[in-house]
Amino acid sequence: MPKKLQRVTQFLTGASKIALTDPQVELYRLVRESLPAELATHCLGVSLKAGRLTLLAPSPAWASRLRYHAALIRAHLERAGVGCDQVVTRVIPPITGISGVVRHPVAISVNSARLLVQTAEHIADPDLAAALRRLASHARR
Repeated sequence: MPKKLQRVTQFLTGASKIALTDPQVELYRLVRESLPAELATHCLGVSLKAGRLTLLAPSPAWASRLRYHAALIRAHLERAGVGCDQVVTRVIPPITGISGVVRHPVAISVNSARLLVQTAEHIADPDLAAALRRLASHARR
């Protein structure tokens, strides 16, 4: 596992304490403490490059809410001695697996169902025949 990925994994699981001297972790802590608790949980990450603070959010709605707090975040960072000229937000959608896919019910014609049943009658493999019969049961009536 690459070193950066290992550090992130350890941080997220709490298996290891990353030193607060790490500038990225300290910046993330400063940004989150300047936000209301509900909003802070939706700030997924931060980056500061050339005076531009980038905030990562899980959806456009949360990105907008973070954007509304940009002035508050900048003021808090200024008090902490971190210079920031601009605040931008980026959406990083959560990773979804196959479960996130909407499945539509199978709808086959009556003729297709009849052919499936006829095919199942002439197949030696009982599992395949049963699967064809199940598929045929989804025929439009």
